[in-house]
Order: sequence, then C-alpha cells, then structure tokens
Amino acid sequence: MKKVLITVVVVLVVLAAAVYLVFFRPQVPLELRYPPTSRPTDCFAGAEGTGESAEATAMTQIEGEPVDLPFDLSGTWALREVSSTLSRVPIIGDLETTTTSILQVEIRQNQNRLSMVTQTCSLEAVNDSDTSRLLFPPAFMAAMVASERQAIVEPTESGYRFRQVRHSRLLGANLDDPVNDPLPTDKRDPRVTDNDGDGHPGVTVRIEGLVDGDVYLVQRNWNELCGDVTSPDRVEGYLWWGSRQSILDASNFLLKRSAESIPNPDWERNRFLMCRVQPGLSCEEIVSDPAALFAACSQP
Repeated sequence: MKKVLITVVVVLVVLAAAVYLVFFRPQVPLELRYPPTSRPTDCFAGAEGTGESAEATAMTQIEGEPVDLPFDLSGTWALREVSSTLSRVPIIGDLETTTTSILQVEIRQNQNRLSMVTQTCSLEAVNDSDTSRLLFPPAFMAAMVASERQAIVEPTESGYRFRQVRHSRLLGANLDDPVNDPLPTDKRDPRVTDNDGDGHPGVTVRIEGLVDGDVYLVQRNWNELCGDVTSPDRVEGYLWWGSRQSILDASNFLLKRSAESIPNPDWERNRFLMCRVQPGLSCEEIVSDPAALFAACSQP
C-alpha cells in the first residue's frame, strides 16, 4: 500500500511539473526572443520588424505628382507571397509556419499609378514540425473574393521602386471600420458572419496532427509590398504584414485557445515575386505548375 501511495505521489508531482512547464512557466516573449533584422532596403522606413506596430508608417495612400514611365506593366501577372509566422504552441513549443499565397493579378497602369485586381488562387501553410498541419478548406478559399490594391512605381538612382499601399482583408465579420474595429470574440455577436457558408460562425480552418479539429474564427490580415521592377515582366521584393484573429469556437476544445504568434521579423523570410504571364491566364492555369512558372522568371 505504501509503495502504491508513493507511486501516486510521484506521478502527481510529475504531472504538476509538466503543467507548470507548459502553461505557467514565465517565458521570454516572442518579440524579444526573435529581434527584428535590419531592413534590406529603404522600404518600410520606420517599421519595427514586420508586426502591426509602427502604424504611423503605414503607406495608406499614394502621394505626389504622377510621372510617366518608359514601360507599361498593364496585363496579367502571377504573384507569389511567402510569409513566415513564429508561434508558441502549448506542449509543442515554438514553431515557424511558412505560408505561400499564389494570386492572379490584373494590372491597369496610369502613368506610374497601378490598379491591381487580385484573386487568391492557392494558399498553403507548412510548419517546421510534423506535429500539426493547417489546412484551408475549399469554402475558405471561395470566401477570399477578388479585391483591388493600389500601387506606385517610382524612379530611383538604381532603377524603379514598386510599392503597394497597405491592403487589408477581413474574414468572418462585418465591422463598421473593417481596418481598426476590435474583432468580435463571441460567436453570438451580430457582427459575426458565415463567410464560407458552412453553417459555422466566421470562417473555418482545419487543424490536423497531434490534435485534429476545425477552428471557427474571425481574421484580419494586411500587407504592404515593396521591391524593385527588375524588368517590365518581373517585380520582386519584401512583405511587411500583420494578422489578427479571434477564435469563436472549435470542434475540439483543445483548439479553442489561441497560440501566441508574431510575423517572423527576418525580412528574408517574407518576400514576394510577381511575374507577367499570358493575358487572361486563369487561376487554375497559374497553379497547375507554379514551381515551373516562377522558376522561369526567378532571375532578372
């Protein structure tokens, strides 16, 4: 009997220690553990890393007098955006998730002003651990309807600089101010919508791995693009981006808790490449072999 009691006590002590280490042990915030790298160019002047800080530095509108350019960027393009997220997940630890978005872009140019109608063709998230996977159901993709972005091309000493002003996307809610209003936290909030039409509040993403389930959330993302026009058929550079989400519910109670996460402050982990393609090339055609498509214009 005494041995049984000792065994029980040891097990309880081990469990208590594990719970403390996972949930209550003080940890260095992600922002301090992963400090920002220096900016590779003069893009995003004043930005501290790639987070939602330094809002005053956001490029929200195009200023200055229009100028003529010696080339025309009008036409159909394929855009690849690669962004990296650092997350702290209970039990698993710190993870890096790389999200690759491929978009079809129709550009209309007026002097050095660009209007860009974008449609997301594919979205893939891969992390550096095989313990979990983030999947985007077809209904989620369908909810990402086409949107318009504004950009400007400016002459520099070494060529031409491309800058897309800040573009925001809100999924899972209707807000009076989609850019600044706090996100709903209650699934019964009347502002919550079912954008993907699956009968659940907000939009649904799928988690598979150590824990499986669907997560129902409201999400707001934004990004700015800044890079170089290396030719009339190619633009490449860096992303400054941020994301906020509110978990409304989940099919598995273990997924109802949000993980701490930040955009990776390493600028080289957040890049874009935009390549001119055949006029009218569809999303389906663009994602049929994206590796070959982007490899063909990977060098200036």
